[in-house]
Amino acid sequence: KYGTNPLLADTDNDGYIDSDDIFPNDTSEWEDSDGDGKGDNSDSHPGLKYFQNDFQFVLSILVSISILVIIGFLGVIGLRKNKLDERDASEEEKPTIEVDYAYEGMPAVNEIGNQELTDVESKDEKPVVEEMRSTSHIDALLDELPTPPKPQKITPPEGTPVNEYGQKVWADETGQVWCQNSDDSILRHDAATGGWVQFHNY
Repeated sequence: KYGTNPLLADTDNDGYIDSDDIFPNDTSEWEDSDGDGKGDNSDSHPGLKYFQNDFQFVLSILVSISILVIIGFLGVIGLRKNKLDERDASEEEKPTIEVDYAYEGMPAVNEIGNQELTDVESKDEKPVVEEMRSTSHIDALLDELPTPPKPQKITPPEGTPVNEYGQKVWADETGQVWCQNSDDSILRHDAATGGWVQFHNY
């Protein structure tokens, strides 16, 4: 079988006689398991007829995935469209009942509407009256409050001399010492610290 018998031809001398060698003229090939015309030694997928190399195998997988994604996408769009159509159909099927006549003893539709408007207006008017009452009560309380005293304005007595710095220094009836600068700003003497504190006149 392996070329030891000179009566059995082995054209490519690969150790397989021509009757068993599918590729009698190729020394590197002798079998083709999947029958795709490419020898098993050079076929990356010898058991798969439609893939002879890795590129074809990967490409087929990508194509299959793309087809599945497209089918799924179209299915989702179809479901959404069906839901929208059903919603529109249900809204169109809702009956609209209009009553433009009155039974015996019932007011007409326009009278009912006018009565509802009157009720709404009367409800809206009540809080306004209550609010006016509460406001008038507050105004009365404010009128009873005593007038707050006017803030004290500190000014030097008439005839207060001006010192060499252009200031007027004097003591009031309580013994508090004050100073008026040339720009009319007022300072109050703090006996506890011995310093001067800015006083704001009103």
